[in-house]
Amino acid sequence: MALAVALPLALPAEPNHSDSGKTVIHTLWSEHAQDSYPVAVHLPAGFDSARAALPVIFTLDGEGHLEPMRAAARAAGVDAIVVAIGNRAQRRRDYAPSGCGDQGGGLQRFFDFIRFELIPYLEANYPAGGERVLAGHSLGGLLVTHALLAEPPEQRRFDGYLISDPSYWCAPGYFARLRDGYGRRFDRLGARVHLTWAATDGNGDYARSFAHTLSTLAWTKGEFATRELAGTHTSIVRRAYEEGLRFVLKRNSGTGAPAER
Repeated sequence: MALAVALPLALPAEPNHSDSGKTVIHTLWSEHAQDSYPVAVHLPAGFDSARAALPVIFTLDGEGHLEPMRAAARAAGVDAIVVAIGNRAQRRRDYAPSGCGDQGGGLQRFFDFIRFELIPYLEANYPAGGERVLAGHSLGGLLVTHALLAEPPEQRRFDGYLISDPSYWCAPGYFARLRDGYGRRFDRLGARVHLTWAATDGNGDYARSFAHTLSTLAWTKGEFATRELAGTHTSIVRRAYEEGLRFVLKRNSGTGAPAER
């Protein structure tokens, strides 16, 4: 296992305070990915560093998904730290495996940045020792799927995984092999997983096939939920995150709850 390394950091920007909390921007250099990333850490209203550790929601595509995730957390009744990880427009390089176009192949290095560098940094600087959730949409859903199936259940860095309309079409063979290999080695997920896809103009065919195979395995019972959401690939993001947070953090789902399989 790699060791967490000290990260050369740019000084955080001045916190952006509002009635709904504050956001602090960090720039982190990753030895694993050999690149630097902007990371926005949003602390909820009334945040006090002396409070008990809060859940921490890590969302990919941080430049565009911080606000949708904050809105989803509010709607789901989740008081949490939201960590939005920017990718400097290198989505395919960082989120996709080799074979997904000519720029894929960096998803393991990016995942190592998250688990060995970013998480220790956050826990050293924030009360970020609560439940952890990793969320990604589209290509980001590929990275989250990889994270889910790349670690043994007893060594997981995350308690919940939100996979929204994932672009499995980009490398279907890779994720099928990853899923099947995990199933041969382990008899449980050891986490709660919520997978959604858009009913219109989305990645439903591939996501539905992946979900069907995974849901037939006995060890996914109670830990895995799927949902087809009305809307398009771009319009379902906030709702996918809201329903996913309700499921993985076991909040009251109300009406329209995802069906467990």
